Amino acid sequence: MTTQGQVDSAAFLADYVRVEGVNGNAIVVYIANSMKPPMVALQLTRDATTGAFPTGPVASNQATLYDPNRVGTATLNVGSVVDPYDASGAPLTNADGGNLGSIQATFTADFAGASITGSFSSPVCDTIENI
Repeated sequence: MTTQGQVDSAAFLADYVRVEGVNGNAIVVYIANSMKPPMVALQLTRDATTGAFPTGPVASNQATLYDPNRVGTATLNVGSVVDPYDASGAPLTNADGGNLGSIQATFTADFAGASITGSFSSPVCDTIENI
């Protein structure tokens, strides 16, 4: 993983990535510095027409910068996605093993007073259901 950018007047340098499958329809990528805030969350949503997670350039207005809290836009250039869910939408077992779900992408995320770019490659660490 590599990142670079500015949040207000401070540099953003991350050393942590966590990927979660959410509700069978989204993959959320959390990128942060493990020692201090802020954290960036990027979301990739399953395509309603094809039923697959998209690859290539994907625009999203579901980027979030936590602490300070801001919502912004992101462009992900998704190289590959291994779906962490089976055809029925159920989570595959042992997602944390890394061989049942993964994502690789580059990104640019823009927020008021902040811009962050980078790349990541990670297994899916967990599959969760938000109620």
